[in-house]
Amino acid sequence: MLTLELNLFHAINKGCVNVVFDWFAFVSTVVGEYESALAFALFLFLFLRKEKKMIGLVLLEGLLVSGFVVFVFKTGFLRVAPFVALENVRQAVIETDMRSCFPSGHATCSFLTATVLSCYFKRGYLLFFLAAAIALSRVYNGVHYVSDVLAGAMIGVITGYVVVYAARKMYKLQRFFINMVSGD
Repeated sequence: MLTLELNLFHAINKGCVNVVFDWFAFVSTVVGEYESALAFALFLFLFLRKEKKMIGLVLLEGLLVSGFVVFVFKTGFLRVAPFVALENVRQAVIETDMRSCFPSGHATCSFLTATVLSCYFKRGYLLFFLAAAIALSRVYNGVHYVSDVLAGAMIGVITGYVVVYAARKMYKLQRFFINMVSGD
């Protein structure tokens, strides 16, 4: 493994230790789960105004696509988590999943959510700060390397833009056919 990546891992995992980060690491583990994002997408669909309900569906589509991509990578790149592979790794939360840690599903999920919401809401871009904090918390927790969270972030952002683009194209196509049929 690259020395730079190991140094970054240890700097984040051990160099930033404090009670506030421990608390945030615990909370971000729950917030960054796919189940939490799926519940959030369902919430958006159920409770947003009629014209905004599609955002929940687009987010759901992105979660399904990115979840599949992460699954393919995790089964193709069997990279052992740092808390298993390295000695003296500080774990802020207990993780039992010792399968492949590449890429980070939490980073993918949080960056996907930030990307989709930033495409629909004016201040949605602010969610990228939360997504970055969630991604870094995975390194702080000792369950991912920096490259794991960077790869997850890239998958999340790319998937987010692809599903938003596809949804907008489908909407335009749907409107075109409705106008053709109705004679407008």
